[in-house]
Amino acid sequence: MAIEIISAPSPEPVSVDELKLFMRMDAIEFDAMLEGFIIAGRYEAEKYQGRAFLTQTLKLWLDDWPKLPLCLPRAPLQSVGSVKYYDENDVEYTFDAENYFVDTKSEPGRIELASGAGLPSTTLRSINAVAIEFVCGYGEENDVPELTKTAIKVFATHRFENPDTDKVPDAFYYLLTTDKLDWF
Repeated sequence: MAIEIISAPSPEPVSVDELKLFMRMDAIEFDAMLEGFIIAGRYEAEKYQGRAFLTQTLKLWLDDWPKLPLCLPRAPLQSVGSVKYYDENDVEYTFDAENYFVDTKSEPGRIELASGAGLPSTTLRSINAVAIEFVCGYGEENDVPELTKTAIKVFATHRFENPDTDKVPDAFYYLLTTDKLDWF
């Protein structure tokens, strides 16, 4: 299983100005570095929570048809754009959307076969045979929970103040625990 970023989120859930206010900093020479720490903090927080904070398009690659219902690896799920599969000759096919149901209400979002539908009997290539493109995230930066934004600020501040360590402060994970999905 692999996740490919098709459309990355932009802007970030925390701006450099918000981070600098949090850090009580007004210098501008570190803005690019701080932006990098914000991105790293968002990425680490999304990975830890199993969520996507801002609207983004991802593609999930699987080696075979999954056991259904399939839980998609980032919540909240907004929509599924396509389900494609590749035969042993690398010919691409699109699995018709009428054959599956998308559950955007559950967390994590799921895909299930529609009533009476079945999976294609095509012999699939040996790796990356099924590709599911989906849109996920809370929406815009104002939709991201405040505890999550604070965790990203804690992460970025810690990285700025401690450039020689890879350790993430416990407060970062503590702030994120309330909204963590436990199915990973």
